[in-house]
Amino acid sequence: MTPTCSRLDRRRRWIGLAVLVATGLLIAWRITAASPDTTAIAPTPRPTATAPTPTHRPTRSPVPTRSPTPTPMPTPVTAGFEDGRLTVLVLGSDSAAHRAAAGAGGLTDAITVVSVREDGTGLTLISLPRDTADVALPDGSVWTAKLNALAPTLGAEVAQGAIGQLLDVQVDGHVQIDMDDLVRIVDALGGVSVDVSRPLADAGCTIAAGVNHLDGALALCYARHRQTDDDYARAGRHQVLLLAIRDAMVGSDVDLRALIGELSSLQTDLDLADVGQLVEVAVRTQGTEARHLVLGPPDYTNFVGIAGARGWISTPNVAAIRSSVAQLLAED
Repeated sequence: MTPTCSRLDRRRRWIGLAVLVATGLLIAWRITAASPDTTAIAPTPRPTATAPTPTHRPTRSPVPTRSPTPTPMPTPVTAGFEDGRLTVLVLGSDSAAHRAAAGAGGLTDAITVVSVREDGTGLTLISLPRDTADVALPDGSVWTAKLNALAPTLGAEVAQGAIGQLLDVQVDGHVQIDMDDLVRIVDALGGVSVDVSRPLADAGCTIAAGVNHLDGALALCYARHRQTDDDYARAGRHQVLLLAIRDAMVGSDVDLRALIGELSSLQTDLDLADVGQLVEVAVRTQGTEARHLVLGPPDYTNFVGIAGARGWISTPNVAAIRSSVAQLLAED
């Protein structure tokens, strides 16, 4: 099917999906795994609160003041398998050239942890709601604002430590890209194919149910859409799109090293020189099925709704999150 898209949407709408693309570059540099079963990602029910979810930059209550943690020297990828897994935090910024020129953007509205075993099994994607609040930081203080403002304020390293602590897993590194680079990657690959479970339609684009081949602008719209569902369903689409990008890389004649060099927004503390090992691990994932988890309500939150000046937030049920994550990562 051929969906339609307004190019204005590309300028107006943010993309939390940029995040997922960066993961595809790091954890699946030319991965040859089979396409994911998109039916396994059921949209998480909408929050029961009647107040609308805010879409603007969050209003934060006072948060701990500290200097950003210094950026560490890159750690070789091999160190990531000390616990038997390579686990990476992937952040998608809502920045873009036109937004930066207007003084807007900067929040990491897409937050996904991707983990894989050294033998290529157990590929797992875990998405955290951007409105998650009251998250403990590595220094013992609490981040009372929304999670999407943590990395922009205190640095990706602090966000990496806090999210690892929340999930009770070792996170080996982080990756971040913006919406412009997501579009650049998808277009360079000649587009990606996704199986859409139900029609998506808003002011920016219309995507019919069924298998659709999306260019960069449509992929951005697919990732951002929430008019007919919510942030939690959107996080599930982020994961589907990430794996679609991975599949588009299979057999592609695109020079991935050159493409990565064109990603002006790419930020990471991983050693990208160790591509050989990443490719080897990716090849080992062939034939395995990815596991998916979106940490939304009601199972993984204690509260979802309007909380005064902070606006719409969700507070995490830490015990439930850690239990499910541990079970998911331990499965054979």
